[in-house]
Amino acid sequence: MSLLIFKLTITPLLIALNSLVGRKWGSVVSGFMTGLPLTSGPVSVFLALQSGNAFAAQSAIGTIGGKVSVDVLCLVYFWLCQRFSWRITLGMAFAAFIATTVLWNQFALSLWPTFIASVIAIVLLVQLMPKRAATFSKTQSALWDIPARMVLATAFVLLITGVANRLGPQLSGLITPFPIFVTLLTVFTHRLHGPTAAQQYLRSFVIGSLSFSVFFLVVGLLLVSMGSLLTYALATIAALVVNGIFLFFNKRNS
Repeated sequence: MSLLIFKLTITPLLIALNSLVGRKWGSVVSGFMTGLPLTSGPVSVFLALQSGNAFAAQSAIGTIGGKVSVDVLCLVYFWLCQRFSWRITLGMAFAAFIATTVLWNQFALSLWPTFIASVIAIVLLVQLMPKRAATFSKTQSALWDIPARMVLATAFVLLITGVANRLGPQLSGLITPFPIFVTLLTVFTHRLHGPTAAQQYLRSFVIGSLSFSVFFLVVGLLLVSMGSLLTYALATIAALVVNGIFLFFNKRNS
C-alpha cells in the first residue's frame, strides 16, 4: 500500500513542477526540463522496489535506447510540421518511434554501447534540427491542463510498473520513455504558436535528452552495488548538473 501511495504522489508532483516551470520561463526551458526523466525516473525507482535492483539496472539500459526512439520521433515531427497538420505529423512521428523501438529490441543491449550510441544519436539529431527563431503570443492555458498531465503521468507509471515483469527488463525499459508529454506539449505549442515554435521546443528537448541518458547510465552502473537511495540521488544530481550546463550555455548564446 505504501508503494502505491508513493506512485500516486511523486509522479504527479514532478509533472506539476515541470508544467509550472514551462509556463514561467517558456518553451526552451520547458524543453530542457521535459528532457529530464520525470516519468521514467519514478518508473525505475518503482521497478527497483518491486522487482529488485538487478531488474531495474537492466531495464535502465533499455530506457536509454528508448529515449533515442523518442528523439527520432522529435526529428520526424521537426521536419514535417512545416508542411503538414499536427495530426498527420504526429502520426508519422509515432510510426518512427515504434519502428525505432522495434529495431532496438532486436539486439541484446548492454550499458556502455547503448549509452555511447545514444550520445552519438543526440549529437547527430541536433545537427539535423537547426535552431529556429520563434515568437510566442500570451495564451492562457486551460484550467484542466496541468491536472490532466498529472493524471496521464500517474496512469502511465502504474501501467508500466504493472506489466514490467511480463515484458522483461529490456522491453519494459524501451517503452518506459513513451513520449506522452513531449507529444502533448509539442502539439499544444504547434497549435497555439505555430510550427516554428514547436521546432524550437523539440530541439531543446533533444538536447536535454543527454541528461536523461546520464541519469540512467548512473542507475545502470551503480544500482546493484550501491543500492537504491544513493544511486538515485547521484543519478538525479548528475542529470541536473548536465541539464544546468546546457541551460547556462543556451542562455549565454541567446
